[in-house]
Amino acid sequence: MIFLFSLFSFLLVNLFPALFYRTVNVPSYLVFHNIVEFFSIIVSLSIAIIGWNTYDKSKHWQTLLISCSFLSIGLIDFMHTLSFPGMPDFITPSSTNKSILFWISGRFLFAASMLASIYFVNGHQSWKLNKNYILAGALAVPATLFISVIYFQPYLPLMFVEGKGLTLFKITAEYIIIGLLILAGLAYWRRMPKEELLLYFLGAIILSIFGELAFTFYKSAFDTFNMLGHVFKVAAYIMIYWGIFIISVNRPYVALREEITQRQKAQEALKESREKYRQIVETANEGIWVIDQERMTTFVNSHILDMFGYTASEMIGRKLDEFVVAEEMADHHKEMLDRINGKKSIYERHFLRKDGGSICCIVSAAPIFDDTNRFAGSFGMLTDITRRKRAEEEIKRERNKSMLYFETAGAMFVIINNEQKVELINRRGCEILGYPGNEIIGKNWFDNFVPERLRGDIKKVFSKLISGELEPVEFYENEILNRKGEERLIAWHNKLIRDDKGRIIEIISSGEDITERKKAEEQVRYQAALLANVNDAIVASDENYKLTAWNAAAESLYGWKAEEVLGRSGLEIELTDYGGVDKDEMLRTIAAAGRWRGEVTQARKDGTRIPVEVSSIVLHDEKGRISGYISVNRDITERKGAEEALRKSEKDLKEAQRLAKIGSWDWDARTDTITWSEEYYHIFGFDPTQRPPGYEEHLKAYTPESVVRLDAAVKRNMQTGESYELDLELARTEGPSRWITTRSETKRDTMGQIIGLRGTAQDISERKRVEEELIKYRDHLEELVRERTAELAEARDRAESADRLKSTFLATMSHELRTPLNSIIGFSGIMLQGLAGPLNDEQTKQMGMVKNSADHLLSLINDVLDISKIEAGQVQMSIAPFDMRNAIETAVKSLEPLAMNKGLPINLDVAPNVGMIIGDRRRVEQILFNLLQNAIKFTEKGEISVKCQAEDGRIITHIIDTGIGIKPEQMGNLFKPFIQLESGIMRRYEGTGLGLSISKKLVEMQGGRIKVESAWGKGSTFTFSLPQRREYP
Repeated sequence: MIFLFSLFSFLLVNLFPALFYRTVNVPSYLVFHNIVEFFSIIVSLSIAIIGWNTYDKSKHWQTLLISCSFLSIGLIDFMHTLSFPGMPDFITPSSTNKSILFWISGRFLFAASMLASIYFVNGHQSWKLNKNYILAGALAVPATLFISVIYFQPYLPLMFVEGKGLTLFKITAEYIIIGLLILAGLAYWRRMPKEELLLYFLGAIILSIFGELAFTFYKSAFDTFNMLGHVFKVAAYIMIYWGIFIISVNRPYVALREEITQRQKAQEALKESREKYRQIVETANEGIWVIDQERMTTFVNSHILDMFGYTASEMIGRKLDEFVVAEEMADHHKEMLDRINGKKSIYERHFLRKDGGSICCIVSAAPIFDDTNRFAGSFGMLTDITRRKRAEEEIKRERNKSMLYFETAGAMFVIINNEQKVELINRRGCEILGYPGNEIIGKNWFDNFVPERLRGDIKKVFSKLISGELEPVEFYENEILNRKGEERLIAWHNKLIRDDKGRIIEIISSGEDITERKKAEEQVRYQAALLANVNDAIVASDENYKLTAWNAAAESLYGWKAEEVLGRSGLEIELTDYGGVDKDEMLRTIAAAGRWRGEVTQARKDGTRIPVEVSSIVLHDEKGRISGYISVNRDITERKGAEEALRKSEKDLKEAQRLAKIGSWDWDARTDTITWSEEYYHIFGFDPTQRPPGYEEHLKAYTPESVVRLDAAVKRNMQTGESYELDLELARTEGPSRWITTRSETKRDTMGQIIGLRGTAQDISERKRVEEELIKYRDHLEELVRERTAELAEARDRAESADRLKSTFLATMSHELRTPLNSIIGFSGIMLQGLAGPLNDEQTKQMGMVKNSADHLLSLINDVLDISKIEAGQVQMSIAPFDMRNAIETAVKSLEPLAMNKGLPINLDVAPNVGMIIGDRRRVEQILFNLLQNAIKFTEKGEISVKCQAEDGRIITHIIDTGIGIKPEQMGNLFKPFIQLESGIMRRYEGTGLGLSISKKLVEMQGGRIKVESAWGKGSTFTFSLPQRREYP
């Protein structure tokens, strides 16, 4: 449609030059040219600003390239406008040829950028440029052109000859531009199915093609072809602006809105989760206590309040230390340090109640860290064990009565509480364990005196005994560990001890050491179990290599069952490859040496070969003759793979360091050893085959200033653990200066003590040189911007002065412009009425078109004159009382025929309290007429409503329609002059775009306000209010 519309407009002027080809006078054309060009410049700079500022979000390289190109085009159009004939001299005298030189350069840049931009569509570009480089290029092009045209114009091609028109060079240049635009259009057409928004850019290219064609036909700088080309140019710029806006602003906004919605949902879910957590905490059977990093109480649940006797307000904000008994304060501080260091723990603590008493609690505490992993407080769960502790103390007293019996008994006696700790042990028990009693009592029995292999199972049995889930058996055996680490087998008899409520609190066990009795039996069982259960394959053979033993691990390793291989030759089963050494020679070597250990490859049952580590020994009989062989074989497939992966990882690390110019180092303070990576040697120019130099020697590689900074950072690093990152300059021996970035962190042992440092060094010499160049470039660019800003400010002042002259001129030309039009309207009316003689049908039709066109032109002139007078301050208001109801009815009646022609009723609803008002009646009727006329114009079906009422000393009038409505993004331009909101492929509605602007100014001149509410596709409501009473002359 854009193509057809453009072609139609172009052919209309070419085919009917008598009707449409005109050459306007210089002042009128200058007004048109300045408006069009400055509008184009504003659109160009808007495209540049949107594309540049939204790139970091959109990451759309095509829009960035087009935006930067339009920055250049806007600046070139600005120079073209200032150089146009009739404008004040722009450094050198303004002329058509000078203006066209700027013009043709801008068109070349536009066509080239549109052609290039198609290869930057996201997902298709094969290369990218730095954003700042593109901007620099965009500024360099107009700067170069400015110097060339202003100072070297005589050396540039001639574009226009007065009286003859365009030169051949200019026309050829236009056709070249058209050719570039056609290539760009074809490229965009091919990409359109993949990117719908390219339609805007394709439309702009089509408009530009016809615009350039128009510029090949004009003979005067002020004729119709020139004007038509400018119109096509403005339309193309607007389409590109709209495409850039959708890509860079609208799409990210929609995505952002969806992201905000998802985030709100997540916040709601988090809020609900927190509420559930609070309910769980409040209803927990344990006391819950939360403190901040200063140990101030931030939360306690109701169970804590019951335990301590306080209210929440009495505990919140108080320091935890205030509730701890003085005797345990030192332990309390130690526990708090553990929290800061990230440790959890369970311990007993006595706390002070509000009534002055104390309670004993088991505390399960854990640290709290914030989002940055910094310590933010602690969380504790408290269980009141005061009563239990008292009961334990009572039982302890009773035990003392039985100590004499325990001490004189020949059997081992031990009492273990429900915390698995030893409460009491007799003399015989201490003898068996090899410890004095004070080193046993209070320790966890299972963790300290039960072998680790039995510990888990015995703990489970003990837990079931304590909980009552299991009754103790009459007799059982298990090993214990004595002080020497020896295992002693004990035959146990157990008895449960209960408190006064029948709860099991301890177990008393008597035991007899039966180690020696069981030792022989255990030895036999152990040897059998060892052979069957070791993880390594154990293979035995006789002196002829016939297999005599094959354990479960061997079955798993080789895939052969024992019954399949026993009695067969091990050489035939394992098929050992000694890595190039002859098998018979290797067997002779093993026989001679008596043992051998090495790595070989052997065969599995399925034929696959695996790497195996073999440890073999030779067995001899009592006469020293070989009686057999035993081999312990281990599958090392995973180890081999790990070794290979490690070698590859080390190789990759070295290559990565070389490419990134990053070297690493490590210093172990315990052994005072330093290791450097290969690239670290290279950066500092040391020989990799030599040991790294000492610290003092290494400092000589830096400049004195860098040495001071590095030495201070290293010492601080070792003393406080504070890591450092420094840019340091190396001492220069020859060539340019060299810089590195060095980083370091501490190494700590399991206790948190600093045991050394490690770090990296990266060669950043090139980056430093680039940064220095960028600083110089930035300073230069800032200077250019200051100069350009001053030039633009001067140009703006000249444009504003020209605009004021234009407004004053139009306001004083009212009579001269209206008089000929009134004559045309009058005479055409007389002829249509037949007063000048009869007319045939065709003449009547043509004369009607003349009258309609004249009426429309008169309306246009009236609107232009009105807005010009308003801007020039020449509008005189006739303020006097008048009947508002009558004014509304007059306006409605005058437009009812127009509405009825479209089948639209006008509903009138004027409140009874609407009457006299003080204002300019003619201007009020003009406002009503403009708003009603717009409502009728933009409404195809439905109705028009006019409502008016008086409120708070103001008369409020609503004009309501059911028309096409107004899009939200158009609301900002609604009351601006010369702007129509409905503009697209074809204009459906006539108008100047001045009616609403005039109405707004007339309302405000009478102390009123006007506003609009609209829904796209549903209709609009215009509301204006005027003061009912005001002073008048």
